[in-house]
Parts: sequence; C-alpha cells; structure tokens
Amino acid sequence: DGGKHLRELVPAVRALWEGDYAHDGEVWQFPTSTSVPKPVQKPAPPMWVAARDISSHEFAVANGCNVMVTPLMKGDEEVEDLARK
Repeated sequence: DGGKHLRELVPAVRALWEGDYAHDGEVWQFPTSTSVPKPVQKPAPPMWVAARDISSHEFAVANGCNVMVTPLMKGDEEVEDLARK
C-alpha cells in the first residue's frame, strides 16, 4: 500500500508548504497544520519519489517530482526506458 500512501501525501506536503492546511484523506487525516519554517525555494523545494513500480514512477513524473530508481535486478535497457519516461 506504499504507493497509495505516497500518492495522497505528496499533494498534502505541497499544500502544507503553502500555508495552513487540513487533510481528511483515505489514508492520512490531520487537523489544520502548517510547516515551519517555510521553504525558501520557489515555487517549492524539489521533491524526490522512490519509485520501484511503474505506477509510482508515472505518478512522480506527472506531479513534477524527481524519481529515484534502482532497477538493480534488471538490465541497462530498464534504466534507459525509465530515463525516457
């Protein structure tokens, strides 16, 4: 279920970086909160996602995240394919 947790939390973290935010999702729930200190990078700090399966990789790319992959059990063609995506 890690992917489901991630896909809900990435937008929540970005909202917290913007200011006060409450979340009532399927996985995560928290009252109005904020992050302190606020990020100084504009529009936001880079976010990295560890993506071992293709749906997490696609989510990361679609949401402007950097992707960490370690296809150690697969050949160079897998690395090249992920880089193209």
